[in-house]
Amino acid sequence: MIADSTAALLQPPAISPLERDLLRCCLLSPDKMAEAWGRITAQGDPSLPASVLPLLGPLGERLNAAGLRISEPLAARLRAAQAIERQRNEALRDIAGFVLALPGIASQRPLVVGGLASAMLAWPEPMLRHTSRLVLLFASPRAAIDAARALATFADYEMANGGRWIGSGLRLSHGSGMPIVFHGGYCVAPAWGMTYAGLEPRATAGKVGGHDVKLGDFASCLALATLDGLDKREEGASLLWLADAVLLLRRLGEGERYRHLPPAVMQPLIHRAAEVDPALVTADAVISSADCLRVVAALRGTRAALSPASGAQRLLWLARLAPGALVRRIRARLRPKY
Repeated sequence: MIADSTAALLQPPAISPLERDLLRCCLLSPDKMAEAWGRITAQGDPSLPASVLPLLGPLGERLNAAGLRISEPLAARLRAAQAIERQRNEALRDIAGFVLALPGIASQRPLVVGGLASAMLAWPEPMLRHTSRLVLLFASPRAAIDAARALATFADYEMANGGRWIGSGLRLSHGSGMPIVFHGGYCVAPAWGMTYAGLEPRATAGKVGGHDVKLGDFASCLALATLDGLDKREEGASLLWLADAVLLLRRLGEGERYRHLPPAVMQPLIHRAAEVDPALVTADAVISSADCLRVVAALRGTRAALSPASGAQRLLWLARLAPGALVRRIRARLRPKY
């Protein structure tokens, strides 16, 4: 009972048959894409769900490249989506190039993580991957604060939320509305080891806005996509995380998939990705109820992990989980202020 209840909290959102076929059109080989498109258009133009709207750019690109039949109204919509995504990405890269070239930021040697890194590492057409924010990982909270101060001296950039930390990140905003997030020391939870010190040796070289940068590696991009998927619970939430996961899983060996997140988190994601691309199915590792409890406690908190437990189980597991929760609280309190 407790294992089933906690494991349910680690399941990424389910996808509908229509969403699955639209993702296949964006991600699979031309013959499988044609099969999926045939099912989608069997009764005319589909009603596109909100969850795939960020994927219309790559959808149009691939359908055109395969020479598949598209009605003119839908073709016009896809062309518009392609143009918008390219314009968005050009603007984002211009802003990112300015930010990364600032001496007060470049000297800190940040890593580009999140959507922009995933686009550059795994997407065949990076300029069509819907990317709307710049996320950087610095070596420490102090380095992130110093970088944020350097950027906030320019009129087009301001601190959001009064300069308060959100998790491990300081959020700034460009005048266009584009968010810029500076992570200090680690991104997401330190329990996963996604620290600057751990990621920097495996970083991949890239260029943004003509400037040399370091990108978080494939495994860290996959971990961030996985955790993003767990947060996408509202109806119509974007399926970009799943498209990222399929493309990144193809580039990683089985052992590398678990570099940052344990099987209790990764296996449900791999199964969801395999619904889109069956070639991604792999042998499952054994996951115990204890594994699920520890992971849910790290992701959702001790209260969520123990909610289905009986009184006796609560006392037992509280003693085992409380020290880690206490350490996380202490770290948060000791974090330098902006």
